[in-house]
Amino acid sequence: MAILTATKLSRVYGEKTTVPTWALREASLTVNEGEFIGVMGPSGSGKTTLLNLLAAIDTPSSGTVQIEGVDISRLSDRELAIFRRRKLGFVFQDYNLLHTLSIRENIVLPLVLDGVSPAAIQSRLSEVAHQLGIQYILDKRVYQVSGGEQQRAAIARAIIHRPALILADEPTGNLDSKSSAGVMKALSDLSAKWGATILMVTHDAFAASFCERILFIRDGRIRSQIHRLGSRESFYEDILSSLRAQGGDGLDASQDKHQ
Repeated sequence: MAILTATKLSRVYGEKTTVPTWALREASLTVNEGEFIGVMGPSGSGKTTLLNLLAAIDTPSSGTVQIEGVDISRLSDRELAIFRRRKLGFVFQDYNLLHTLSIRENIVLPLVLDGVSPAAIQSRLSEVAHQLGIQYILDKRVYQVSGGEQQRAAIARAIIHRPALILADEPTGNLDSKSSAGVMKALSDLSAKWGATILMVTHDAFAASFCERILFIRDGRIRSQIHRLGSRESFYEDILSSLRAQGGDGLDASQDKHQ
């Protein structure tokens, strides 16, 4: 079952000027239920624009985005706000946790805002804390836990309302190699063991190797894709080869970080 279908998405800035800027050109993709998809490309390639359009943060110049069969362009502002809160989960590079709250309070915030009962909140919290192995940090403050723990807490917040789709933007960008591995294993397990559907933008080949499929974007167009057929280690090598073939943007940083 397709959770996300994007059809011929384009985003043009300065359309009325003599030299418009095409951030994205007719990008089409489908993400099926339970898939873990990565999007890679050099800086300025259009991957962040693509993510913003899929997240309904930005509006396409043309094309459509459907999530669970709903064309999000047809929703009113109020309907869209509710749809994003209930159907999408977000994981950011900078975690975006509130430092005035405990880890527990950060995680359950989406449910509190949606008026879920205390009993249901506690049940969901226990479930996601177990899934991500963070039961021991729930009563700590944000500043008392490591970056990797903060990101796992952010992932817990992103999934506690059981969204149809999780969108992750460089989730390991601020982490060392050990913490990156822990976060990526957590995301991979959410997809493989719990059926979560995840689309992740990353420049890091190591992080991308946890995905099932990688889309490569350049100059606003999706140029190619590769599938994971064997081990994660062999997929990592396939990703590096693809990056070399496309110019190697970000390749050295990815290799250095995980050697």
